[in-house]
Amino acid sequence: MAPSQRIAIAGGTGKIGLHIVESLLSLKASLPFLHVLVLSRSVKPEQSNITFAGFSAPVVAVDYNNVSSIESVLREHNIDTVISTLFGGVDVFDVAQQNLLTASLNISTIHRFAPSELSWDSETADSVAIYVKKRPILQRLREIKASRTREGIPFEYTKFVTGMVMNIFAVGNPKPNGLDAMGHFPPMYFMFDLKKGTAEILGDGEGMLWTSRIQDIGEFVAHATQLDEWPEQLDLVGDVRSVKDVKRLVEDILGKKLDVTYHSEEELQSKLDPNPSSIVNNMFFEVLLGFGRGEVKRSETYAGLKDVVKPVGLEEYLREWWA
Repeated sequence: MAPSQRIAIAGGTGKIGLHIVESLLSLKASLPFLHVLVLSRSVKPEQSNITFAGFSAPVVAVDYNNVSSIESVLREHNIDTVISTLFGGVDVFDVAQQNLLTASLNISTIHRFAPSELSWDSETADSVAIYVKKRPILQRLREIKASRTREGIPFEYTKFVTGMVMNIFAVGNPKPNGLDAMGHFPPMYFMFDLKKGTAEILGDGEGMLWTSRIQDIGEFVAHATQLDEWPEQLDLVGDVRSVKDVKRLVEDILGKKLDVTYHSEEELQSKLDPNPSSIVNNMFFEVLLGFGRGEVKRSETYAGLKDVVKPVGLEEYLREWWA
């Protein structure tokens, strides 16, 4: 399979998607044939292009409820690879992303598709409703790949498993340029609030926490587009360690003990809204449950990219922004 040359990033105007776009643009100096297209639900006049490292990618509005609309844009740009970074409620995974794949399958030039994973493995995250919603498209992709392989039609997919965004550990850091630590990720606290010196942990803290810096995620995905072949899973690991080991590391760097609230599984279960207005409403408690139940597994960065992408580890990241 040929490496990707004409790549569309769905949801590429913010967060992880924007880091992927910027990393792809940074490759254009050595890979001038790369064409990067950003798909967005709407386009602001001042954001009709994303410019980085001296190169630009057009931002084009698409209606994710309309397969023909998506197909028209992908066909016009002669896209060969589609990477989804879409995230949101049920409509995103049941409708928007499925329509994106349907449109892609209608275009003969497209031979690669990556659904929106870019977190811990959705197929082990049984406790997190929004992650479970990511599974049907993976099953569909497996069936499509098998069918096209039988027919001799080139087609690959991969799920990018990158763990939780490490940058949340930098929220509230004391550095003068502290906001730079977040990249394009919005400041948000989860489990650990280093500024307040607090933490929330399920059970004994033996569950694993997999983290990667958002900048490294962008670089990893960009370089993965230049692989000759896509395995069905591509892992990036900045760090994987138990939650209690993360606690000890944070305390060592801050030079003080954290005020820890230990939750039981029963307590967290009681906090779940049985009828949430949005699938993400329970996400904080569901993720805590997932960590505590051991739904995050150990892994290593994909061997074929280890010499290309060198992710920052959690200790190095914490010392950069808190020491």
